[in-house]
Amino acid sequence: MDTSPVLAAADAHETDAHETDAHETDASERWLRFAILVALISAAAALRLAPHWDNFTPLGAIALFGGAAFRSRGASVLLPLAVVFLTDLLIGVHVLMPFVYACLLFNVWLGSCLKKHLRPVPLAGATLLGAVVFFVTTNFACWVVYEGDSLAGLARYYVMGLPYFASSLAGDATYGLLLFGGWALAERYVPALRPATERTAVC
Repeated sequence: MDTSPVLAAADAHETDAHETDAHETDASERWLRFAILVALISAAAALRLAPHWDNFTPLGAIALFGGAAFRSRGASVLLPLAVVFLTDLLIGVHVLMPFVYACLLFNVWLGSCLKKHLRPVPLAGATLLGAVVFFVTTNFACWVVYEGDSLAGLARYYVMGLPYFASSLAGDATYGLLLFGGWALAERYVPALRPATERTAVC
């Protein structure tokens, strides 16, 4: 009796079962990764509601981290901005918000450029560039909205904003270290979060 068809059917069934298990595992790992990323960003954003120094906030770091960490372009843009917007509703909205969110989108783009270059030097450079763009843009916006009648007034806004730039850069660096460092630790100790090619045993 020829058992080849039976064996072939059994092999096909086993292959389908393995593929189904692999698909379910991959989906669960994606959801785990997504949930941890959202938790990290939400925790950072919630700290905006706690007392802090002027401009020492996680805004720039959240956008930079979101752009670098989320695999989906839509998620990397929408989720960080949505979390920030929810905290803005609690803190209070203001006329300069469009300029602030434009800067956050720039940071998301910077983060997306870092996806394959997550090293200290590129990350530090992106953090500095994001802070500079935020400083230049928001102070220019303040001048346009509240004054806008002389270049001397614009220069005054930039001079007056220098202490806030230092605080903003310190906040971006501190929260960036916490977010990127926290994610690096999570990837190290939760193998499912790492790319498949990097899943080696942790000593």
